[in-house]
Amino acid sequence: MRWFILFLNIAAAAVFLFMGAVGQGKAQSFVHIIHHEMETQGMIKVEYPESGGEIPNVRAQLRQVANANYQSELSFLGMLACLLNGVIYFFSFPSSKRKEAAKLQSLESSATSSPQTHP
Repeated sequence: MRWFILFLNIAAAAVFLFMGAVGQGKAQSFVHIIHHEMETQGMIKVEYPESGGEIPNVRAQLRQVANANYQSELSFLGMLACLLNGVIYFFSFPSSKRKEAAKLQSLESSATSSPQTHP
């Protein structure tokens, strides 16, 4: 049972990492779509004369907005929580073999320490 719980926690950690990567990719593709749409609609000018001819890097600014989401950090924290939960559960509960060995040892020690008399 301990191994099964540990396996489930490792699988959940992998799902957390996968979902974080999917969320980050979705945000970056959304930024690309917004930038492309702003170019086609004429909302972004290639050169602003009032700025001295400097070309503003709108795509980099939008990418900063996409990277500001905390999906990857939250997924990493979720992964750590799952792994920590699995390791704590795995080491806090003894295996069934150790339980049986401890039970047999306690039975043997009780049998040798107190001899029983039969009528």
